[in-house]
Amino acid sequence: MLGLGKADKKIIISFTIVIFLVVLLGSIASVKMMLMFDLTQRFHKHPFTVTISTHTIQMHLVSMHRYMKDVVLSQNEEDLTLALKRVADDEKIIYHEFDTVFKNYLGSKEEVDQTYRMFKEWKPIRDNIVRLMRENKRDEAIAMNKSVAYDHVNGLNKSVNRMIDFAYKKAHTFMAHAEETKEYSIAVMILLMITISILIIIIMFVLIKSLRRIEAVRQKQEETLFEQSRLAQMGELISMIAHQWRQPLSSIAASVSSLQVKQALDSCDEKTLIQQLEDIADVTQYLSGTIDDFRNFYKPDKERVKVQLEQVVLKSINIMKGSFASMNIKLIQSHACSEKIAIHENEIVQVVLNLLKNACDNFSEKETKNAYIKISTTNNTIMVCDNGGGITDDIINRVFDPYFSTKHERNGTGLGLYMSKIIVEEHHNGRLEVRNNEEGACFTIFLN
Repeated sequence: MLGLGKADKKIIISFTIVIFLVVLLGSIASVKMMLMFDLTQRFHKHPFTVTISTHTIQMHLVSMHRYMKDVVLSQNEEDLTLALKRVADDEKIIYHEFDTVFKNYLGSKEEVDQTYRMFKEWKPIRDNIVRLMRENKRDEAIAMNKSVAYDHVNGLNKSVNRMIDFAYKKAHTFMAHAEETKEYSIAVMILLMITISILIIIIMFVLIKSLRRIEAVRQKQEETLFEQSRLAQMGELISMIAHQWRQPLSSIAASVSSLQVKQALDSCDEKTLIQQLEDIADVTQYLSGTIDDFRNFYKPDKERVKVQLEQVVLKSINIMKGSFASMNIKLIQSHACSEKIAIHENEIVQVVLNLLKNACDNFSEKETKNAYIKISTTNNTIMVCDNGGGITDDIINRVFDPYFSTKHERNGTGLGLYMSKIIVEEHHNGRLEVRNNEEGACFTIFLN
């Protein structure tokens, strides 16, 4: 499996945050659901209010029936009035509890209506008993209370018991339903959170896979551009080397011709021969060094090496010194390097060469007089400035774009600065910046 890139890590962190938020919101929703369940429980406790009211009705029915016994057993008007007052008090309480039952009773109220009607029908029976007592027909009153009134109260009690049973069962049914709803809702919420989390993870891996494919294509394109840039630069360097070799080769040819003439005139002494051969050897060594510089420049940099940036600049200058001399370009160097930095050396040499070659091309196109290039280094920066007039404001922000070039079409590919920026910023995690000064352009390489 490929290692995690910066984009992969950012995607994983983003989706992890999303999953965390989903779980957090799900947990909050579960807590709110528990609170809602508690409220539901309180709502479902209302049927118990009906149960309490029906029990109260039943209790006061018994109390009324007992006080009706006091009515038929009363010996005088005062006892009768007291007993009737107690009956009336219970009756008032029963009517109040019936109001509560009617408001909170869930389901069909047929049983409640029947019980209420039976309670109201007890009133005429009680009134007849009171009338008989006031007419001094105690025996008839007692008999009615024991028979008609008793049977009616007994039936009334049975009806109240049915109300109690119904309300009790209804309450427990609602409680069980509330508990079931809570468990089902929590299960659905957990399943939803798991499903969303799995979907997010799947999307995350699909996205990472897609981005890796895109990144692979981008890297391939970048490698192609990099190779194009190096090939273009190779042609330029070959031209520079040919220019640098012209004088040494002429020197060798002159030495050989001189030896041949002297040999023909038989005037070649051993000392002259040795001196001429040493000169040829020195020039050959110079040519060999130039080839080594060229060959080392194109060796692939797989590992970073620790070097001082001054050495990198000197290698670049050594490759281009023939061009500087032929174009009469003055080099001004300022180095303040005391520490080494780990870099891909040949890549940074390529960047510096691009900057130096661009400056030379700019001088040539503008026919700059008294051209000079200032190169300064510190432990982690390289600055290349020239007096070529700078870059116009309308294109300075585009100079690092691929295939963008200010040179004549035959002189530039538009890849040099683009690849230089890739090398500095992606291969070295640094920065490559450009700005204009009073006389020309300044490119600064910041390395980490």
